[in-house]
Amino acid sequence: MGMWEPRFRMRNSLRLLAAFVWAAPAALPQGVIPSYRIETFAGGHVLADGGPATAARLMACERVLAAPDGSLYIADTGHHRVRRVSPAGIISTVAGNGLRGSGGDGGPAAEAQLNSPTGMALDGAGNLYIADTGNNRIRRVSPAGEITTIVGSAANSPLNGPKGVAAGPGGVIFIADTGNNRVLQLDPDGRLSLRVGGLRSPGAVAVDAAGVLFIADTGHHVLLRATATEVRVIAGTAGTAGFGGDGAIGTVDRARLSSPTDLTVNRVGEVYFADFGNGRIRRASPNQAGEYFLSTVAG
Repeated sequence: MGMWEPRFRMRNSLRLLAAFVWAAPAALPQGVIPSYRIETFAGGHVLADGGPATAARLMACERVLAAPDGSLYIADTGHHRVRRVSPAGIISTVAGNGLRGSGGDGGPAAEAQLNSPTGMALDGAGNLYIADTGNNRIRRVSPAGEITTIVGSAANSPLNGPKGVAAGPGGVIFIADTGNNRVLQLDPDGRLSLRVGGLRSPGAVAVDAAGVLFIADTGHHVLLRATATEVRVIAGTAGTAGFGGDGAIGTVDRARLSSPTDLTVNRVGEVYFADFGNGRIRRASPNQAGEYFLSTVAG
């Protein structure tokens, strides 16, 4: 492992780190940041599967998803694939044959075509959901490896460059419909509806075990928390980019984010996010009053 860098130099490092589910047995005292170390788990010069992930060639990776079994899914965006790194560190292709396109539904996911995939999510049944951004679709890969499209089509899609997807309780799927400045909800019966509108290029969504939705409202430089009854800012100042607010409530006047692009929520309700414009990974930690305190964990 190399020397610690005070700021991340690679644009994709932020997105990769922010996509991990940071497990914790219990919430830490307010203001206490656990110790982390940064190491490379994938990325090299070999364009092949079946070998060590640290030797595998990746291109313009947008997101990483941590699975319950300890494996990691990588949106190998520039190669139009989704890759999986096993707990043993071996890489394989889950979806996409490396050719940009939209074909393959109903067949093996690894033989299908994707177009610049970004966000990913897993549900409790082991289905993998992929934001097939360039195709304006959401794709689903079953545990058996079959790929289908669940939202969008080549001829007429309600989506415009979706970059985020999250699987909630009860089979509900949330979609960051980035180009249309909104978040949509897909119910198990196939009904698609507006969940949150009035956003600006939302880059990611995450949902906790209770079904509370968190949104990286990238263009407004804020994080949102959405329940059935309210949508509120938990970090940042709407419309104002900058850096500030560590050690304080995330909505105080000096709290600033800059183009947050990805986020995840862990089992104790802490939200980790990529503060992309500031080159940092930050954390928003809830207290008993429902306020979120900001801190920087990397960068």
